[in-house]
Amino acid sequence: ADMAIMMIGAFPHLDAVPTTQSRFSDVEGLPPEVLAALEGMYQTGVTRGCSTQPLNYCPNQPVTRAQMSSFFVRVVNLAPDDTPTPAAAQP
Repeated sequence: ADMAIMMIGAFPHLDAVPTTQSRFSDVEGLPPEVLAALEGMYQTGVTRGCSTQPLNYCPNQPVTRAQMSSFFVRVVNLAPDDTPTPAAAQP
């Protein structure tokens, strides 16, 4: 749960999506800002949850380095291309 809030705050192109009903079956009782962060991350494909039948997020489990790397790769791939064009490149 903490990781979702951190990701939403760290990446301006990743938006929280307010929701009153989470698609994850194991997040009942979490604050609305966490639910919104989870929904935003799910809708953009940054997270896929920790299981699919039922769809769970596992908000209280620690995130491994491998999982965090996957989140970073997915969120960076969503970022707008900030690479300068050759005409704008400086010598």
